Amino acid sequence: MPFRKDRPLLKRNASPYGLPGDARRVLYLDCFSGISGDMFLGLALDLGVPLATLKRQLARLKLKGYSLASRRVLRSGLWGTQAQVRIPAMANPRHPAHSNREAHVHAEGEAGHGHTGFHAHSAMHDSHSHAHARGHRGLREIRKIVLGSRLAERVQSRALEVFETLVQAEARVHRVPPQKIHLHEVGAVDAIVDIVGACICLEELGVDRIIASPLPTGSGIIHCEHGIFPVPAPATVEILKGKPVYGGPWEGEMVTPTGAALVATLADEFGPLPPLRVARVGYGAGTRDPRDHPNLLRGFLGELDEPSALLEKVTVIQTTIDDLNPQVYGYLMERLFTVGALEVFFTAIQMKKNRPGTLVTVIVHDDRFDAVATEIFRETTTIGFRYQRMDRVELGREIRRVKTRFGPIRIKVSLFQGAVVQATPEYEDCRAAALKAGVPLREVQRVASQEIRKS
Repeated sequence: MPFRKDRPLLKRNASPYGLPGDARRVLYLDCFSGISGDMFLGLALDLGVPLATLKRQLARLKLKGYSLASRRVLRSGLWGTQAQVRIPAMANPRHPAHSNREAHVHAEGEAGHGHTGFHAHSAMHDSHSHAHARGHRGLREIRKIVLGSRLAERVQSRALEVFETLVQAEARVHRVPPQKIHLHEVGAVDAIVDIVGACICLEELGVDRIIASPLPTGSGIIHCEHGIFPVPAPATVEILKGKPVYGGPWEGEMVTPTGAALVATLADEFGPLPPLRVARVGYGAGTRDPRDHPNLLRGFLGELDEPSALLEKVTVIQTTIDDLNPQVYGYLMERLFTVGALEVFFTAIQMKKNRPGTLVTVIVHDDRFDAVATEIFRETTTIGFRYQRMDRVELGREIRRVKTRFGPIRIKVSLFQGAVVQATPEYEDCRAAALKAGVPLREVQRVASQEIRKS
């Protein structure tokens, strides 16, 4: 494949979209009409997660009293998927979560649903009857439900992080300890299905990284169980502190607390659409169907378009040592890599008075400079070092796998302008395979290289 002259040679590391390792499968959330829990679920279903798979995974929670459905809906000329969480046994038509809707259908995406379903319970509330307590669930009870499931570990951890975001926000709003924050029964089931379901879908889609657009919060007022509040709701404001938001362009609540918690917790970056090779585009529909805009959450699923090369700023640290036990150098290298060094190497030199010595060179990003400096002073006999800021150019890299008769072997692939310029079998994989099979290391490397050329 010839190199392309129409693409820039370098891409600076200042871009927020550089991904480590093989974390290249990206979901971009285009929140032009806001985001809610059911819109996120609908988007995932529209991107290809089978409803049956989502139901089967959610069944591992052992959570009862709800059903999950989906349907294709039209929003201002665009088709999307609407996820519906139905709770017939617990439905309460007077509750804000079911306003202007059928009482048995969860309305997370509804304007006017300006709360999380969490309530702050004072000591007086805590002394109420056991029947009252059974109608509410705190973070401790939700944690038991999630951790007691057979869901993947990353699904559990992601979901609990989102719940933690919600609880902490409500605790700040109500000025009470987090353990005093509880979900009413309907809200608990709704939130668990929305949040855990979203995390399940991310695993099913194989998403490595989430990037989101700035969030339109909407404007006006909302009617909540506790009265009339401005948009965005107080809990939403707390959750979105530090995130890019804007007020318009339409009236009404466009970001619900659950939607805010999902995107604030799970998104790795906020910004414009990065260079993607888009594989799928999906639309998750909200409950309302306004006339002036499509009430949809759009998602782009694809892989980052690798830059021709990566230009980044690094710091080069050097020190000369002539009185250190040679046994220490191997340990020093391990420690420096552990605290974040990019490269470490030793050079034999002649020092003053013609004594043999070692030049220690460490390349590091600025944010790991202090940690590396600490290790140098702790583990060596040097009394100082010199450093300088430098530019570094690297080819785009990714990790692939090939199947061999010795088992799967990881391959380090270097890319330039979309073309593979180098592919090298991972030494540790080849070493392990050679020891297991009782064959020379070179044989495993040769077979792996042949498979690389075939693929």
